[in-house]
Amino acid sequence: MRLDYGALLGDTAPIAFAERLPGQRDAWRTPFEARPERFRMRRQITPEDVVRGFAQLVGLWPPGYTDSPCPAIRGLIAATPDMPSPRERALLQDAVLAREQFCS
Repeated sequence: MRLDYGALLGDTAPIAFAERLPGQRDAWRTPFEARPERFRMRRQITPEDVVRGFAQLVGLWPPGYTDSPCPAIRGLIAATPDMPSPRERALLQDAVLAREQFCS
């Protein structure tokens, strides 16, 4: 691809803009040619990801904060003593029900 500036000044030589026309494909690859480089596929960005990223950028999303209740529920269940009091037993039952409902 070369631009001939002499043609712009009145020379009759043609100006070459591209080696091939737009939309024209390269030669078909044979099975023995090197394959094109691979690319990594990423998941699609959701509107939730955009809002979360913007909130982190402007400081509305505290560091270490998660919107999933599962880590806190698992921590509550793990921190329950072996011999719980009646109040702790009721909290444990609620935590187990919440884990079954929210955490798969």
